[in-house]
Amino acid sequence: MEHTSKNKDIDSNDILQESSKRPKPATQQPSSILDICAGKVATVFEGDILVVYGPAHATNISPSKAEILHADLVDKNGQMTITLNMSNTFVHKFASTVVAGCGLRVTGFTVKEKT
Repeated sequence: MEHTSKNKDIDSNDILQESSKRPKPATQQPSSILDICAGKVATVFEGDILVVYGPAHATNISPSKAEILHADLVDKNGQMTITLNMSNTFVHKFASTVVAGCGLRVTGFTVKEKT
């Protein structure tokens, strides 16, 4: 199955839609990873998916065991990456659409420092 590079939008209401179907508000400009790391408030992140990994992305695994999906994203500057962790709330709905090479637009997220 071939996946095309289309932007996807994950919002806090657990809705995934093609960004072309939802107008992007002019006031919500995507934050770069540098801005996020500097502690600036980030409400929108746009980037490309470099790699997807974790138990939820593996084949032949039951949905009950697929609790977390990880994806490394790169911002429009292409110099830094950020890891998106999707909990089981998102995994069952969106795991098949989060594939390497696709663009992703994320809203309503929280930022945690790597430990």
